[in-house]
Amino acid sequence: MNPELQRNFWLELSPTRLVMMPLVLGLIFIATWTSTDLAGDGTTQLAAIDWVARTLFFLIVVVWGTWVAARLVTGEIRGRTWDTQRMSAISPMAMVLGKLFGGTAFVWLGGLICLTVIVFHEVSTEGLGDGIQALLFWIATGLFAQLTAFFVSMIAVRRGAATSRLMSIFSLILGISAGWTVLQAWAATQSELFGVPLEGVDISIFWFGYEVKATTFQLINIGFSVFWTFLGCYVLMRHELQTRTGPWVWIAYIIYSMVFYAGYADAIANLGSMLPADASGKGGVPPGEVIAQLMTGETTLALRWAFATGAAIILTYGSLILAPKDWVQMRWVRDRFLHARIDQALLNLPAWGYAFIAAIIGVAGLFYYVTPVALPAIDATVQTTGLGTLPAAIDGRIIAITALFFLMRDIGIVLWFNAGKSAKRPDLGAFVTLVLLYMIVPMIVLGMQQSWLLPAFSLWHLEHNWMQPVWPFVEAVVVFLLVIVRRNGVRERSV
Repeated sequence: MNPELQRNFWLELSPTRLVMMPLVLGLIFIATWTSTDLAGDGTTQLAAIDWVARTLFFLIVVVWGTWVAARLVTGEIRGRTWDTQRMSAISPMAMVLGKLFGGTAFVWLGGLICLTVIVFHEVSTEGLGDGIQALLFWIATGLFAQLTAFFVSMIAVRRGAATSRLMSIFSLILGISAGWTVLQAWAATQSELFGVPLEGVDISIFWFGYEVKATTFQLINIGFSVFWTFLGCYVLMRHELQTRTGPWVWIAYIIYSMVFYAGYADAIANLGSMLPADASGKGGVPPGEVIAQLMTGETTLALRWAFATGAAIILTYGSLILAPKDWVQMRWVRDRFLHARIDQALLNLPAWGYAFIAAIIGVAGLFYYVTPVALPAIDATVQTTGLGTLPAAIDGRIIAITALFFLMRDIGIVLWFNAGKSAKRPDLGAFVTLVLLYMIVPMIVLGMQQSWLLPAFSLWHLEHNWMQPVWPFVEAVVVFLLVIVRRNGVRERSV
C-alpha cells in the first residue's frame, strides 16, 4: 500500500473521528427531519434533508477540504518534516495520491455521508440516471476545489513562499471560488439561468457544430478540469522531488485550452436563434438578425481562432506571473538559440514561453482567416464622439496584432521587475503596474480628452487603423531594452 496514503489514513481516521463524524451528521439530519412540517408522504422532509446535505457537503468538502488541501505540503514545510519526505523513495505520483486522498480522508468521510443523502433524494424523486449524474458531479466538484487549492499551494512551494500565511489564504480562496463557480454553472443548467426559472426548458450548448445537453457538457467539462488540475499537481510534485520533467504536459494543456475554448464560438454563432424574433435592438433591428448578419461561416471560423488566441494569451499572463523567473535558464536558452541548438532551446523554455508561442500561432491564424467585418446593425448610430469616429467595420487583424504587442510589452514589464538582484515581491509590483496601465491611466487620458494617447494603453481605440499596433510595439522595444540594461547592471555589480 502507498506508505504516504497509509500514514495519512492513520493520522486522519482515528476511532474517535470515525464515530463523531457520522454521529454529528446523523443528529443534524434527524433534527432536520423532525423539525420540518409533515406533508403526508415525507417529501417535505426529504427535500429539507437534501438541502441540508448539499449545504453540509459544500462546507465540509469544499470549504474545509480546500483548507486541508492547501496545507498538505506547506504544513509539512512549517513542521520541518518535508525534507525527510522528499529524501524518501516515494514516487511523485504516490506522494500526490497519498497526500490528496489520505490528507483529506476525514473530510471525504463526511462528504460521502452527505452524498448518500443527496443521491438517495435524486433517485427517489428524479430517477436512477439523475442520481448517478448527481453523484459524479458532487464528487468532481469536491475534487476540483481541493485540487485547485493543492495546486496553488504547490506553486507557492516552488516560488519559495510555502511559509506565507497569505499564500495559504490565497489557495483557500481560489479553491472555494473554483467549487462555487462549478456549482453556479451547474445550477444554471438545472433550474434557472440568471435568476429566471427554466421549467420545461432543455438547455443545450453548441460546441464545434455539435449540440450537447448542458448537463452532459458540464460533467465532461468538470471531469477534464479535475484531470488537468491533478496532472498539474503531479508535475509540480515532480519538480519539488527534483525529478526531470519535460514541457509536454504543459504544451498539451495549452493545446487543449485553445481547442476547448475555440468551440464556444459556435455558441455565439447560434445565439441568434435563441433570441426572440420580435425583440428590437438599436436602429429597430432585431438582435437575432444582427447576429445572423455577422456570424457567417467564415466569421465563426475566425471567432474560433480569436477564442483560441485569447486562451493562449491568458495562459501566458498566468504562467508569467505565477511561475518563478529563472534567469540562469533564460540565459542558457538564449545561448542555445545563438548556437543554433534550436531543439534544446525549445525543450527548455520557461512556461510562459510556450504559451506565448501559442499566442503567436493564434495571431497568425487570425491573420489568415479574418477579414474586416461590417457592422450594418449600427450604421444608423455611427456618430462622432469625444473619442473619435465609430468604425463601420472591425478588422480583427488589427486587434490581434495590437494584443500581441501589448503582451510582449507586459512580458517585458514583468521581467524588468524580476531583473533586480534582491527585488521584493516583484510579481506583485508588476501586477499592480499592469492594472494601472490598463485601467487607471486610460481613465485619466479620457478624462483629459486626450484620445490620441489611448492606443498606448488600450486595445479598444475607436480610430481603427494600422497605426494602432505601432504604440505597443514601440513600448515593447523600450521595455526590453530597459530589461537588458537592468540585468547587465546586476551582473556588473556581482562581478
